[in-house]
Amino acid sequence: MLVLAAGLGGAGASRTPALARLAAQGRAFESAFAPDPDPGRARAALLGEGEAALAARLQARGVAVASLGDAEALPLDATRLDLSLPGSIADTALAGRLAAWLRAQQRFVLLASVGEARGPTPGTPQPAALAGALAPPLPRIATADLGFADPPGGELRPAAWSEPARRRAEAAQLGRAVAADRELAALVALVEREAPGAAVIVVSDPWPDTGAHGILERRDALFDDTLRATLVVTTPGLSRPGRASARLASTLDAVPTLFELLGLGLEPARGARSLLPLLADPNAAGRDETLSSVPRKAGRLGRSLRSARFRYTEWPDGSRELYDHEADAGEIVNLSGRPEHAAAVRELQQALRSRMARTGAAAAAVLPPEPRPRAAPRNVVLIVVDDLGTRVGAWGAPVKTPAIDRLAARGVRFERAYAQVAMCSPSRVSMLTGWRPERTGVWQNQDPPRPRGAVPLQEHFAAHGAFTVSIGKVYHSPADFHWDLREEHPDVVEERDPSAAGEGIEGLWVKAAGGDLDQPDGRRARRAAAVVAGAARRPFFLALGLVRPHVRWVVPQRYFALYPPDSIALRPTPADDLVDVPAIAVKTQPQPLPGLPLAGREPPGLVHDPGFQREAIAAYQACVSFADAQVGVVLDALDRHDRWKDTVVVLVGDNGFHLGEHGGLLRKDTLFEEALHVPLVIAAPGLARHGAVVRAPVELVDLYPTVVELAGLAPPPVLDGLSLVPLVEAPDQDGRGGARSWRRVQPPERAYSLRTSRLRYTLWPDGSEELYERGGPAPESENLAALAGWSAEKASLRARLEALVAPSPEASR
Repeated sequence: MLVLAAGLGGAGASRTPALARLAAQGRAFESAFAPDPDPGRARAALLGEGEAALAARLQARGVAVASLGDAEALPLDATRLDLSLPGSIADTALAGRLAAWLRAQQRFVLLASVGEARGPTPGTPQPAALAGALAPPLPRIATADLGFADPPGGELRPAAWSEPARRRAEAAQLGRAVAADRELAALVALVEREAPGAAVIVVSDPWPDTGAHGILERRDALFDDTLRATLVVTTPGLSRPGRASARLASTLDAVPTLFELLGLGLEPARGARSLLPLLADPNAAGRDETLSSVPRKAGRLGRSLRSARFRYTEWPDGSRELYDHEADAGEIVNLSGRPEHAAAVRELQQALRSRMARTGAAAAAVLPPEPRPRAAPRNVVLIVVDDLGTRVGAWGAPVKTPAIDRLAARGVRFERAYAQVAMCSPSRVSMLTGWRPERTGVWQNQDPPRPRGAVPLQEHFAAHGAFTVSIGKVYHSPADFHWDLREEHPDVVEERDPSAAGEGIEGLWVKAAGGDLDQPDGRRARRAAAVVAGAARRPFFLALGLVRPHVRWVVPQRYFALYPPDSIALRPTPADDLVDVPAIAVKTQPQPLPGLPLAGREPPGLVHDPGFQREAIAAYQACVSFADAQVGVVLDALDRHDRWKDTVVVLVGDNGFHLGEHGGLLRKDTLFEEALHVPLVIAAPGLARHGAVVRAPVELVDLYPTVVELAGLAPPPVLDGLSLVPLVEAPDQDGRGGARSWRRVQPPERAYSLRTSRLRYTLWPDGSEELYERGGPAPESENLAALAGWSAEKASLRARLEALVAPSPEASR
């Protein structure tokens, strides 16, 4: 049994008798540290995710796995467990279900959580409680949330806690520990009764801050106080039970220890090692060090190495900390800059580098690799614009986009570029890994955005010595991606303008006061321009993600003034447009009968009012022009600093957006042209033909190998995309002759769509088909799939599509 115990530590044996009893029966590790001071991240590192999740690895070896605790406490996929009990052992009905399950098992692991997971840090002091005292100085980045505008380095001196505040914090923590211990006692008693002889491993969250370093802006600092954790292991036949071990340990060590106790052998685990030698002899040789890390807004991870004597910490802005535990157990005096400790710093630096090298490429989630310069790549500027369809001047739309048009005149414009999935995260992950969604497994925005085994584009550049920067929305959600500098973006739905007053259908669009710099995208573009201006000694890979024109459509008033709604011409749409569209084309669930028409089954939210349509289109186009202006800021920086000669520049939309087509759609996530067709422009040094146009259909999955080749690098061994460099060099070629896109209807059911130069064919999992011939005033308004004159063409496209798509990984499980 593996128990994750929130708040169970530092309270003393008399106040936590259940934990003390386990320590007396087994082995307590007095110098155990978490890989991250944040409880949620520490638990996630221990439990893993996806196919690499601890539960999945155990089940693959024939071990039954159950969970006990709420979803926040246990980041597990409950649908894949043998038993999931979302609650507390104090629930008698739940305890009865667990007891029955335990009695039926031969070999099992129970992943349980006790105590209040991710609770607030207790006793947070208020400034009024202070007497003006100051704690010891610290590097600013250690506890402050610095951004791009902040200069590197520097110190701060946090205000100290008052003694009453400290006592309140300790009392609150004691209360949490006592409550957790009470739950632990009940759980252990049940397991001992129903499964006698079971091993028990207790791992606590990192102990909460009680003020040793003052009032910190961030609590996820890299100190012994914030990283220390409780770790106790008990198992039958233990040598010298009750003897604690003072050897260094990581909470991650619980995983290989668990595998060995189950008789599964020693499973290699990232940054972890088995505790079995220390279970046999508490004084046996153990770790030389433990490693912890923490993310920071202005850069990659801060990393901390704890040896038997020292704690050494490196921050991405160059700041360092060194504490000598023989003389300074409280880590008060930073010795990193003192000449007499220079040798210790060098030794610990080398140990840190060595530890990272041993951890290998799989450790990118915990520790980013140091750049290893090989053949220096060209610079790359990648601009990803959210929900940007082809309502762009260079694509013939009546929208003012002078910057994008200017880039198209300098580079190559791909007239028919298509997203793999018409949704943010699946599209971006596919584009930035070079893998199709069938391989990434990312079909929804909620799916974890880092596929196992993929080499994200920016990490491939980092491995070749490039300085990597992410500004704004590059991936849909933050994940364990390596960037040298990264500015996280808030969820786009949560972005709010202070001047928003609920204009336009409950605030769908807002004419904001102020100028471009008052909008997040305006500030992002200028930070990107600063990167272009400041990069000199190393090649750089800069990714800028602009959020507009994603809804809400909030941009300064002057952009709305460009598009009076009365001037918007609506595309003609046949009155019976939905009669030959299968309902499954828009619905998210399979329909009861194949081929049911959408007419009469329209989802709520369809827009039928022409006046509203005009206003919505005007607002969207205003956002497109605003985004274009921000692109212009970056292009101007490339001009000023003469960067075109050594920089590959790419502009792309992640997916399109419907603005009233097909009966009034106002969304994406379809397999129609408007949701999948996106602008793609590539400019690179040495182009033979500026302003060239490629009319062959291409896919966004092709972007990865294209950028790599244009930058002068070799691609990773396994990519699904094809380099577009042959089309860049000879734009009149046919390419692969088609572009594929996907839509997940209900796992594992998927639809597939093939776009050729003239046709679009779509096959749905219920057997429904669509076939459209492009062109005319209302494209994709007549479904030709049921017409006899098109049967041969349809059969040919279906056979071609079925030959190209891979079987569903979910269906094969």
